Amino acid sequence: MDQIRLTWLAVVGVVLTTAAGGAAAAGKTELVANGEFESPACPPGGFGFCGTESIGSSWTTTTPAGFELWAEGALFGLPEPPSPTIGADGHPTGQHLEVNPDTVTHTFAVPSSLVDPSATFSFDAWLRIAGSGTYEVTGSSSGTLVETTVMSLSTTAWTAHVHSLSVLPGETILITFIGIGTAGENPHIDQVSFTVDVPEPMPTLSFWSATLLPLLLVLGGLRLAASGRRLA
Repeated sequence: MDQIRLTWLAVVGVVLTTAAGGAAAAGKTELVANGEFESPACPPGGFGFCGTESIGSSWTTTTPAGFELWAEGALFGLPEPPSPTIGADGHPTGQHLEVNPDTVTHTFAVPSSLVDPSATFSFDAWLRIAGSGTYEVTGSSSGTLVETTVMSLSTTAWTAHVHSLSVLPGETILITFIGIGTAGENPHIDQVSFTVDVPEPMPTLSFWSATLLPLLLVLGGLRLAASGRRLA
């Protein structure tokens, strides 16, 4: 078998492998919008209330003044300590949200192209002074995914909360956080995340035309040239 024929077989193998891989490959997709609460920006070292739509329409709060965002390391006032600047993942926290003695919710849809029901829900929590807080997760088709759970809280560090779940394609997920205590004695949350696996898109026509088609044309030309030499 000549070298050109071997090259043709190699190209066909690449095409078939790429097509099969594109159909089966999947990547982690984040479904929570603004789960790190970096928008809108707070004054450095400060905090403040935002309008009810300021951090995204998929977030709601029953706090009349709106969402209370804190900057990284914000200090309310002595003798209260500032918020810890390093999160449970070992990285700077950036901004975070005080739940207050109210309810904060976030809703989103699971992609209908879901290929694996496995999902991961996680967030960090810190207790400013006292009080407590709970959280729960429900799916419009799956029902209760995380039962009402009391947060693990510390006044000196952020604590990670992680749950492995199973969800259904196309359903709507509702995450609920509730602060328990008086004003100012409530948990803060940060790094709210909900990830699933969805298929990577197949290579587009422009990908084939820009990469493989020129190669095929070159190899075709070489094949014709070789055939011409043999006939001569």
